[in-house]
Amino acid sequence: MLAVLCTAQFLVVANITLVTILLPALQRDLGFAGGGVQWVVSTYTLTFGCSLVIAGRLADLFGHRRVLGAGLCSFALGSLGCGLAGHPAVLLISRGAQGLGAAAVAAAALALLIRQFTRDRPRALAWWSASQALGGASGWLLGGVLSEVVGWRGVFLGNAALALLCAVLSPLLMPVGSRSARRVDVAGGALITLAMFLLVLGLTEAADPRTGPALLAGGALALVGFALVERRATDPVVPLVALRSRSLVTGTAVIALINAITTPVLTLCALHLQGARGVGAAWSGALFVPFNLAVIAGSVLAARRVGGRRGARLAVMAAAVGAIAAGAGVLVLLPSTGAFVVPVLVGFALLGLGGGSASVAANAEGTAGIAPGTADERGGVAGGLLNTATELGVALGMAVFVTVGTGQGGLRAALTAAAGTGLLIALGLLVLARRQVPAAMAVDS
Repeated sequence: MLAVLCTAQFLVVANITLVTILLPALQRDLGFAGGGVQWVVSTYTLTFGCSLVIAGRLADLFGHRRVLGAGLCSFALGSLGCGLAGHPAVLLISRGAQGLGAAAVAAAALALLIRQFTRDRPRALAWWSASQALGGASGWLLGGVLSEVVGWRGVFLGNAALALLCAVLSPLLMPVGSRSARRVDVAGGALITLAMFLLVLGLTEAADPRTGPALLAGGALALVGFALVERRATDPVVPLVALRSRSLVTGTAVIALINAITTPVLTLCALHLQGARGVGAAWSGALFVPFNLAVIAGSVLAARRVGGRRGARLAVMAAAVGAIAAGAGVLVLLPSTGAFVVPVLVGFALLGLGGGSASVAANAEGTAGIAPGTADERGGVAGGLLNTATELGVALGMAVFVTVGTGQGGLRAALTAAAGTGLLIALGLLVLARRQVPAAMAVDS
């Protein structure tokens, strides 16, 4: 079961960076006009990020396995449509179907993991978090290699086959779960989906003064409307008990912040290597291997420390975010040195070690208040919120750090800002961790 859940999570996350490598071939073969080919990536990330919260609630109401299966089928059909597309519109519609399926998969998969794994939950979360981080990082390498071997159509058709295999295996390996008598809050679901859409799109377009502020303002208004509707809703999309959980709020915030640093730093380095350094796509992708290996190592190390008290989880997150800040700090040397391989390898290894550890600890923190093996109707909501935080964090980081790095500020300024931000977050988490020690001593006494 864990293998299927991790494979599904890897698949939906990898289809962001993996498809980015395919954009030149897609533009050439399907005839996208101007910069329209960027919507191949944006359509997926928007539908994925905007649907996570409502997908998590639907998983809690209708059964996690049912929603997981539906998501995998939607993802498979969307992938099939992408592989057979002969027109840009068909490809974009199919990518939207992929994104909707990905949201259902991500939310339901984490909820199933939370519910089914009891004593081994930290270790299961470590593998799940590693598959998530590896999916985002390895897409750069896999996209380049697979596009050369099977072509872009083969990449999408391979996605369809793998998603279909997971859909077939899931009912054989996972309990069906029970339906809830509660109803779906249609108004709340519509408002939170609209809010996420406007916020993600607004962060993506933040550099454009004509559309960015308006989209962000619209997203904020939609969030206010959502909060007002939820206060009166009988069965809210996001139960208030979930928002009162310190663990869920902390885990969600840390997931957003680490992704706001790590993904933009990796993106800026990839652009610098292929642009200013003239490194080929395949060689540039190979430089991400230390990052991938370090993610696995960090996930395994963190799994041994996050199953106890809250203070231990906060301490792991503080150390992990410190490693991310150190990695960004090492990469500051890139613009001023001719020997770029050593800074890249060391910086990427630190980013991967910190990212893997922080992801495991943050997911463990975010799900700490949900009892395993019970009918707790918060697993899907927690999964939706944690995955939504990932998407919003990436969008925020790209809007801030990539804009600085590709603009007048330059690469060094962006990497320095990322390192400083990580250091401040690490210090804040360390303060929180130390505050937990006296509280734990008081409880024990």
